[in-house]
Amino acid sequence: MVIYTPMPPEVVLSQEPQDTLEEREFCGVRLLVRPLPGGGYRIERILSTDPNVFLQSDLMPGNVIRDPGKV
Repeated sequence: MVIYTPMPPEVVLSQEPQDTLEEREFCGVRLLVRPLPGGGYRIERILSTDPNVFLQSDLMPGNVIRDPGKV
């Protein structure tokens, strides 16, 4: 079997679980977030089809949010 990927072999072949992403809702917008050790969440991706949501600076990927409600 041949695997074509730009990722390093140790990442592709590792048995350790990678960082888990969670789907959460914050201010009525569904987001893909990464839990942080301090209890917050870093926004990784916006899961909305509303173009106006992408213009909100507080929901931009990379921002840290606190205590989003569960989906």
